[in-house]
Amino acid sequence: MKSRIIFILLVLFFVSCKKKETKDIKEVKIAKQENDSSDVDQDEVVTMNAIRTNYDTLVNRVKKKGDEDAYLELFYNFKECSIEVRTDTLMTYAKIMALKHNNERGYYDYLQALYEKYGVDYSNSSKNDISKLDKVSKKPIENWLKLMLDKKMMTKKDFDAIKR
Repeated sequence: MKSRIIFILLVLFFVSCKKKETKDIKEVKIAKQENDSSDVDQDEVVTMNAIRTNYDTLVNRVKKKGDEDAYLELFYNFKECSIEVRTDTLMTYAKIMALKHNNERGYYDYLQALYEKYGVDYSNSSKNDISKLDKVSKKPIENWLKLMLDKKMMTKKDFDAIKR
C-alpha cells in the first residue's frame, strides 16, 4: 500500500514538472512570435558571467563598507574585460580596498594591475623584474611596493627580491 502511494506521488510530481516546462516553452514561443525581429536587445541578455548584483550597489559596498564579496564580484567581472578597461578599473577599486579598508588582497591586486598596465611579467612573484621599465613607468610600482613594505603587507625579503 505504501509503495503505491509513493508511486502515485512520484508520477504526479513528474507530470506536474512536465506541465510547467510545457508552459515555459509556450511562453517563449509566444514571446518570439511577438518579437519577430532577429535583433536581440543586448541590455536584456543575461550571461553566465553577468554581475548578479547591481553595479552601483557593488561599488557603494566596496567604497563605504569595504565589502570583500562585492569587491570580488567586481574584480572577477572586470578580469573578463579588455586589458585597458581592466587595469585602470581594477586599480581604482583595489586601491580603495587597500588604503581605505586596509585589505591585504587589495594591496596585491593593485600591484598586479600595475604590473599588467606596464607590461611586467608577474607570473612568478619571486622573479619580478621592473628594471627594464622607464623611470616614469617604474615610479608608481616602486612607490606602491614601498607603501606595501611600510604597511607590512610585504616582507623585506619579498621587497628585495624584485629586481629594480
